[in-house]
Amino acid sequence: MSADVARRGADRVGNRLLDGLPAPDKDRLLARLTPVFLNIKTVLFEPGQLVDAVYFPLDGVVSLVTPLEDGAIVEVATVGNEGLVGVPLVLGGSLAVRAISQVAGRCLTMEAGVFLAELAKGGRWPDWCSATCRPCSGRSHRPPPATGSIRTRSG
Repeated sequence: MSADVARRGADRVGNRLLDGLPAPDKDRLLARLTPVFLNIKTVLFEPGQLVDAVYFPLDGVVSLVTPLEDGAIVEVATVGNEGLVGVPLVLGGSLAVRAISQVAGRCLTMEAGVFLAELAKGGRWPDWCSATCRPCSGRSHRPPPATGSIRTRSG
């Protein structure tokens, strides 16, 4: 992680989800996050594709779009500095959306396996993440895959 983000530790990071966490949870997560810049139209994942990372936008905007039968797409949600992208990984179910950078900007990102390990550590973070992200999860209302497990590229 960049020295700039690490230095801010208990101060504001720029993502309201992260900034709302108690300092111990926030500092633990910040140590595992990597800053990236998303150019406009960067596709983070496609419907049905493995989610290999989560993204916390700082000043960019990510759109969650879904394809229609006629080939058109509809924006079903936008995520800015109030949340994170990649929550189907957390909440289960299959991905029903494409995540695409609508407004170029900075994000903090974490590999999916690391993110799941951080959730398993407990603290207030897992409950906060679930409650904050559930309404806009991008989840399909279909049951999870038959394997019943979340796959990550690292294992």
